[in-house]
Amino acid sequence: MAYNQQTMTTPTPSGYKSTKLWLIPNDWEILKLGEIIIERDERSMTNNEFQLLTSSRKWIFLQNEYFNKSVASKNNIGYKIIKKDDFVYRSMSDDWIFVFNRLVDYKIWLVSPAYWVFYVKNFFCIEFFNYVINRPLILNQIKNFSQWSTRLALKFKKLLEATIICPTSHVEQQKIADILSSVDALIDDTDAIISHQKKLKKWLLNKLMTEWIWHTDFVNHPKLGKLPKQWKVVKIIDIINQMKSWLSRQLNTYNIWIWVIRSNNLVDNKMDFSDIKYRYLDDKQWVNIDNYKLENWDVLINFINSIAQIWKTAIFKSDWDNYIYTTNLLRLKVNWKILNNYFLYFTQTTKYYKEIQNITKPAVNQASFTTKDFWNIEFCLPPLPEQQKIAEILGAVDADIEREQNYKNSLLRLKHGLMQKLLTGEIRVKF
Repeated sequence: MAYNQQTMTTPTPSGYKSTKLWLIPNDWEILKLGEIIIERDERSMTNNEFQLLTSSRKWIFLQNEYFNKSVASKNNIGYKIIKKDDFVYRSMSDDWIFVFNRLVDYKIWLVSPAYWVFYVKNFFCIEFFNYVINRPLILNQIKNFSQWSTRLALKFKKLLEATIICPTSHVEQQKIADILSSVDALIDDTDAIISHQKKLKKWLLNKLMTEWIWHTDFVNHPKLGKLPKQWKVVKIIDIINQMKSWLSRQLNTYNIWIWVIRSNNLVDNKMDFSDIKYRYLDDKQWVNIDNYKLENWDVLINFINSIAQIWKTAIFKSDWDNYIYTTNLLRLKVNWKILNNYFLYFTQTTKYYKEIQNITKPAVNQASFTTKDFWNIEFCLPPLPEQQKIAEILGAVDADIEREQNYKNSLLRLKHGLMQKLLTGEIRVKF
């Protein structure tokens, strides 16, 4: 646990001292950020002197790569310079969240004047600071002294008033940072493995399902071109027994019996039950809810959403039977001609994605496609034994990805626990 003012009613543990706000180790101290950081207010003197960066909640990116275009003024004279090991944050926020990103690149770059740029003084361990600056201790203080109008503003002078707890020893700061960095290195390695497995899966999807790498006997189709002789051209309507959308109803955030699956519960072609809404059991418009309850192996497809999200698909599986779905989802029940898993993998191919883009009608807030256009999508269907073989190959890759993702999640939990203990002084390191 982190020691705070509430623990002051208990005796002070040996090796710790009471301060105004925290119980900290005897050789730790409370410092204001104004004692640790300095603003970098260097500006570009000529146009396009350096490349432009954007600082997001995930990381720092080249602006033209992040937005797929340049969104800055054509004249960037006067833009702020950012150098290696500088920190940057956007001065405005819509939701109380500010993210402080560290630039680890050796080059000199530019950021918009809307950002604040600062660096850490030499006496303080920059790696330790990098772990401390985005902790809840800092972010909670920011909420108290930020200025709110239509958006939340955090001026650099206000940031300097925030306080942190830290070891007085630079060596201990570095030791703590090294421990956390070793976990981050494992997380990065696991991310690389996951990325490689996802690329392998994408390659296999298209090779097995649209390029037919193990076939030698083909026929020509007037629309789809060369196809394996044993495969048939079908429309989606040919392989489904039922396709149904739900009616629009108000959702509730507390448990009133029926659980509701929304588009955000379809994540990476799997079901994610971490954020579930609810609704009343009795329908005020006299609809029989039993007709809309989900069953295992039902296929859910997002057909009303943003352009980027509209094609999301997952197979429903749950030990509970009290689930329905929202109005922006289609529920499909496939027939004997196709395996559920094979159809799910088909919806992850480039061909399917292009077909969805072709039938999608953009709108101001969200796009959609009609059920008629959807069930007229044509694709190639192999015999059931080959469907099974393809699904098993892709399923094995999915299992590898899931195993690595679970390992990454365990590392993230380990890192969170270590940060909670090490950055509060609850657990000490030898140095």
